[in-house]
Amino acid sequence: MTSISVCQRSVAYLKPSLSDGEVPTTFQLDQADSPVIKDLQNGLLVLYLVDEGEKFAYVQGRHLAEARMAPDELNSIALAKLARLAQGRCG
Repeated sequence: MTSISVCQRSVAYLKPSLSDGEVPTTFQLDQADSPVIKDLQNGLLVLYLVDEGEKFAYVQGRHLAEARMAPDELNSIALAKLARLAQGRCG
C-alpha cells in the first residue's frame, strides 16, 4: 500500500489526552515512525487509523512525508471519512 493510499484511507480516531498527573510511558520514536497526532487542546487528541483487515495501523509521519501531504489535509480526509462511516451506521 502506498503512503498516499494510507493517507486517503485514514479515519479520524478520537482519544482522550493524558489527564493532569498521569505520567506517560516514556519512549522515543523518530518523527517518521511516530503516529500523526493532532491535539485539540480540549482534552482530546485526533490520531489517524487505517483498517488493514485484521488490524488497524496508525498513519505515521513517514506516510505524510512520502505522500507530500500536510497534516491539515490528512485531518480533513480522515474527518470526512469518519462522517461518512457515522452516517452509514446512524442513518
